[in-house]
Amino acid sequence: MSVRVCYLQRASRGRELLGLRLIGQGFDEQWNAAGPQAGVFQSGAVWLQQKLADSRAASSLTLLCLDAEGAVCSWVQSPSTDDDVVATIARDGVSPNHEDDTTGTKNAPSPTAYLAGDRDESSIQAMVATPTIARPSLLPTKTAAAAIKAQRVPVLAAADVPAKLLVDALDAEGITVERTATIWHAMAMAWDRKARAGEPESTRVVAAVCLAPETGTGGRLLWSWSRGGELIAGGAMRVSLSRPATESAPAEGAITMPDSVPAPQLGSAELGRLVTEWLSWSAQTGEAPERVVCVLPDLPANDDGLPSAPAFAQKLAEAWKGATLDLITEADPLAVTLRRTAESLDVSAPAAAAPGSALTALSNRPGRAHRKMYLWSSLAIAGVAAAMGIVAWRLNAQASEEKAASAAWQNKWRELLREHYPVAVEPPLPGDPPKPAPLEQVREEIARLQDLRAPADRPEATMPVLQEIESLSLLLGNPDYRIESIEVDSLKDVRLTLQVNSLEDAEQLLASLKDLSGLNTQEWEARYPSGTARPDPSQKLKMTYIGRWNPELRRQPRGGN
Repeated sequence: MSVRVCYLQRASRGRELLGLRLIGQGFDEQWNAAGPQAGVFQSGAVWLQQKLADSRAASSLTLLCLDAEGAVCSWVQSPSTDDDVVATIARDGVSPNHEDDTTGTKNAPSPTAYLAGDRDESSIQAMVATPTIARPSLLPTKTAAAAIKAQRVPVLAAADVPAKLLVDALDAEGITVERTATIWHAMAMAWDRKARAGEPESTRVVAAVCLAPETGTGGRLLWSWSRGGELIAGGAMRVSLSRPATESAPAEGAITMPDSVPAPQLGSAELGRLVTEWLSWSAQTGEAPERVVCVLPDLPANDDGLPSAPAFAQKLAEAWKGATLDLITEADPLAVTLRRTAESLDVSAPAAAAPGSALTALSNRPGRAHRKMYLWSSLAIAGVAAAMGIVAWRLNAQASEEKAASAAWQNKWRELLREHYPVAVEPPLPGDPPKPAPLEQVREEIARLQDLRAPADRPEATMPVLQEIESLSLLLGNPDYRIESIEVDSLKDVRLTLQVNSLEDAEQLLASLKDLSGLNTQEWEARYPSGTARPDPSQKLKMTYIGRWNPELRRQPRGGN
């Protein structure tokens, strides 16, 4: 397993580096800082580089875990779960007295402002993955105000200056920190079975309780709530040291030693604080753990005559009814927790840094890779800009050449106009209307000259009108026909209007017109009175006959009679 977890030990409300602890499978190394000096972070980064060199992932650190010093989980009233909005409200320093308080009076101090009041020295994030924003404009005024105040958002605040400096120092040594989280995130990943099995869809809330020893004190009792390995809430409280129970009677001239050394003591006070915190968080979030995992050292016996760890676990189970409780006794609960965290990350590492599994701002802190990306992006942009500059210079030079060529052509045609058609370039006389442009005058003159040189239009071909009349007169000389009009025109159809005695005579005349040789007209047709096809036979018929000139006559050379 190449996963390594580095535990960052701090002091002074999380602003001073005390030491580093690198833990993995079968690996546990400790480095202590030599006081708050200038090169302490570079020294720590060099130590980590040396220790990581033996692992398969020598150029990356899987998880940088911050201790509980200078960190706190709390809640704020916010109209949005966006990190910027939540951080601004959390750093306001005070919170309203009561949810129904509409006077704006603020007097309750905020723990987030105490530990993470400076934006540059701390991180604050909402313990939810999807930002939501209340929209009061869609509601009545009173309902909108109530909706905004009713949104209680759990937040995680942590002083992160040592973590930022260590991440930058590791980046300078060529080591990438994949993820940064708090000890509460690590507990959620270590002791939530669904997280270790790669099933974050679990709906059961799991609580983990761990006693982290600290030098010179009784340590801290840490607890976390999680669902599917995603942190919901967390807390920490200091634990006092137990005193030696008895001392041996000193012999003359001998040095007396206590029968037992001071050790962390868990009793009813710690249990009461823990249950009270759980009840307050349950009231705020509407969640309650269904499974509790206690990871405690094998502590000395207490006043009840039971080992301290089993007694504390039994009292916790009695106080928090309805939840199953598992007790794990280890000499170093913190080391076991971090080792299980490394195993969990090796099995199923979260795809991206989310509020429930990491400190998002620190996990996404720009490093050497980002600087290289910015550098190469800047060089690429500079190269594109240089190429565009060269193209622009060449286009400008080409445009100058084209302008010079255009001016030369313009001067040339003006000289030609002065030589061959000076009227076009002469200015108008005083009082004359403005003249068209020279080129327009040239076009008009060319068009005029082309019209003068074009051949005259040939007239339409003349049809043999007299010949046609003579031919028709031979047919229409029948005394049974009374001629009313004969229209013979070279450009129109030939039209005959006459009266006949009967329908038979009208049809016989139409047949004669079609069969008569010597006619230059063809396609004769008869039109009966009133547009009827067969008029009354007893009436005198007024017939109109229409014939069309032979089209071959129009294709012949024009002329004729």
